[in-house]
Amino acid sequence: MGLDGVELVLAWEEEFGIEISDADAAKMETPAHVIDFVCTRVGEAKNLSREQVADKVKEIIFDQLGISDRQYAEDKRFVEDFGVG
Repeated sequence: MGLDGVELVLAWEEEFGIEISDADAAKMETPAHVIDFVCTRVGEAKNLSREQVADKVKEIIFDQLGISDRQYAEDKRFVEDFGVG
């Protein structure tokens, strides 16, 4: 995983107060994968809806990668579509 990927994972960990193992991070190929993972780990415990988690994940992706709203979709792949190295 390249620096962009590491920074994304660190930002998600900080935002949601979780640890994401390298093995789990490697499975997160799309924003939807991240959202589902976070929801499973903290959604109910922190009383966060899927929509709230999705909004935060999207915000972090925009901040870290500098992509626009029209470039974003939950099913787009980080490496192929967003250029995460």
